[in-house]
Amino acid sequence: MSSHIATALVSLVAVVGCNQLLPPSMQSGVSAANPLDGQSVAWKEKAEGLPFEGEQACSTWPIENELTATATATQICAKGHFYKLRDAAAGDPGTDSLRVDSDGTGDPTTAGEANEKGIASGRARKIGQCVDHGAVKSVWELAYDGCVANKGVEGGAALTKRSTYLEIGAARWKFSPAPNSETASASPK
Repeated sequence: MSSHIATALVSLVAVVGCNQLLPPSMQSGVSAANPLDGQSVAWKEKAEGLPFEGEQACSTWPIENELTATATATQICAKGHFYKLRDAAAGDPGTDSLRVDSDGTGDPTTAGEANEKGIASGRARKIGQCVDHGAVKSVWELAYDGCVANKGVEGGAALTKRSTYLEIGAARWKFSPAPNSETASASPK
């Protein structure tokens, strides 16, 4: 019986340990207050593709994606930056767009993508380089500062006080919805 307990503990530690290696956006999101309550929400994680050596291998540091989101009954806004590491010969990655998504009334069957075009970045700018196993990678920054209408695909609000999450690009926040909130609480008055 003790070998079964030991096996279960090792399995539990392995699962929890592996989960801790995932970026926050893959761990169901960062817990936060719903931005419709008047406070902004913030998110940060290391950029993808960083060299194992980290800071010592790069001419600029830290290289962390960051995003702050705010919301009102009429719009969802985001401001921040994401980094792309690309082979130096690949050149400028151009522009990008962040998709905005939420579950509207908190019912997963009514999830409402809140944008048609997303929140667009400005043109990427090269801010440094990293050397990874002898290969030179350019570090490109994409800055975001924009809003989309708080309107879901079905026409209702994409983000309400009953929503359980908000996702903008790789950033994800999870909320504890207000009990008995009106599903239309994000409607303009």
